[in-house]
Amino acid sequence: MKVDLNLLAVFDAVYRERSVTLAAVRLGRSQSTVSAALDRLRQVLGDDLFLRQRYGVLPTARADAIALDVARVVADAEQLLLPAPQFDAGSSDRAFNISASTYFECLLAPRLISALRSEAPNVTLRVTAQGARRDTEALMSGELDLALGRFLDNEERLVQRTILDDGLTCLAPRDLVSTNNRLTKSTFEKTPHVVVQPSGRWRSGVYQAVEAVGLTRNVAISVSHFQALPAVLKEIGGLATLPIRIAEYLARDPGLAVVAPPRRLGRFPMHITWHPRFREDPGHQWLRRLIAGICNSMSATTH
Repeated sequence: MKVDLNLLAVFDAVYRERSVTLAAVRLGRSQSTVSAALDRLRQVLGDDLFLRQRYGVLPTARADAIALDVARVVADAEQLLLPAPQFDAGSSDRAFNISASTYFECLLAPRLISALRSEAPNVTLRVTAQGARRDTEALMSGELDLALGRFLDNEERLVQRTILDDGLTCLAPRDLVSTNNRLTKSTFEKTPHVVVQPSGRWRSGVYQAVEAVGLTRNVAISVSHFQALPAVLKEIGGLATLPIRIAEYLARDPGLAVVAPPRRLGRFPMHITWHPRFREDPGHQWLRRLIAGICNSMSATTH
């Protein structure tokens, strides 16, 4: 049986006002419309519900029995139809859960934390390490708000956008870099390489880029995070092939320098991914705009 929820709203108003006339005013309807609705509800429930009195109406025992439940249904329906809540970054204490590749941890996290302190001092950001399969499951379940990294498989059930792109270069101890600031093929292939193998799909991308241009690497050691590179590179006098922005970030160490590989290794995209359930969420939209703005400012420098 289909139930007209408007009848419940009429019942709730009459019960509260104890008057058909005042209920009509409360609902912004005519008295005859409210009376007709009450008649339909009486037929559905098989009870008089309200008995006429000299001044207003008196609820029956059945009306008293259902009044609280009807009030809850009406209140819930009204809540559902309210405009979407607005997000005020300055006062919100919302917590966001994101996953990030080591690339974004190094480059984005400091800028993002600085922006949060300025725009949203009470917002909390929880960052976990990227894991492609785990991230997809967490995004689907709502455990994660969004993921930042390189996703080679575009999951149809998720929204994915390219948020910036980068290229590949090499990082080496400064005394290994020649005056022309470019490695020869021989130096590139003979020098010990430090390979970064974080979780996710980063490893396959670098291997493919190097192999595609006919180069090989003399891999000496693998590490899981870009931050481990400076000490290891200086210790073994080796090379690392990594994103240009990361190389420039690490080259702030005076003992290291960015040096071009013997051949161009191409470019690659970095992605932001989220579930469609958050498409219209004002807080989520704010966070995505904030991250996009930071990435746009990073992209202002041509690589």
